[in-house]
Amino acid sequence: MNQEDLKNDLSINAIREKIFKIKEMYNPNLVSNLSKEMYDLYLIRESICKQLLKLTSEKDMDIGKIKDFIKIKIKENKEKLKDETDESEAKLIKLNIKEWEEFL
Repeated sequence: MNQEDLKNDLSINAIREKIFKIKEMYNPNLVSNLSKEMYDLYLIRESICKQLLKLTSEKDMDIGKIKDFIKIKIKENKEKLKDETDESEAKLIKLNIKEWEEFL
């Protein structure tokens, strides 16, 4: 394993650690007791974590591909935000963008 491979593996492991820290924040028995805003945040984080966990588990994955995936998701959400007229939906999209950006 060369230095580049090691750096790549460490970067991917850092993303996985972040995913597991986020997942540890939520007790499955208490999720239903969250406020609407906190439950929306939970759903967004859960979705992002699932997507990234799947991506980081793929064979021969590199950190560049993961970052590109995250940038695409941010861009898609920004496009959705431009067309969104409903204020509550716009808030959710902004929150989604913010959560994706946390992984860059």
